Amino acid sequence: HYISNSNQKDSTPTDTEKFTPSDILPGIITFKPYQNTDMSWLGSMGIPLLDNPYFTVFLNLIILVVVIIAYICIYKTTGKCVVLTQFIFIFLLAGILCSTIDRVFWGGSIDFIRLDGFFIFDIKDCYLTTFEILFIFGFCKYYKEWNKISLKNLINSLKSDVKR
Repeated sequence: HYISNSNQKDSTPTDTEKFTPSDILPGIITFKPYQNTDMSWLGSMGIPLLDNPYFTVFLNLIILVVVIIAYICIYKTTGKCVVLTQFIFIFLLAGILCSTIDRVFWGGSIDFIRLDGFFIFDIKDCYLTTFEILFIFGFCKYYKEWNKISLKNLINSLKSDVKR
């Protein structure tokens, strides 16, 4: 979706007009920047609050805090954190931070990788998709260990940390 000022003379090009689409893999992947002002996929479907930038930034920050606390609690509960778990959290944190930065500084995200005939995305989406794949793989591989982690144990662990 490019903004066109073709009927206006001597106009300054918009940010998206400064870029020319270029094929990375012709007919498959194209570099084509697009200012996506929908705050989330569900927000683009018209779900109230999820299209509000202030709410989505607040939600991102809450999720960020919860993820960090969960990581600490999982480490404390299991006594170790395997490399896969670390990568899962790294990709999730990277996706959340990128999403928050996009919303605060750009009012949405700058999607720029287009799979022709499908959709357009950015690096944040790659981070979050990698997180999802690793999480499913990790859940299958470490199901017994992860199943030992209960909400009750996590809350008790947090309480003991707060008391210290």
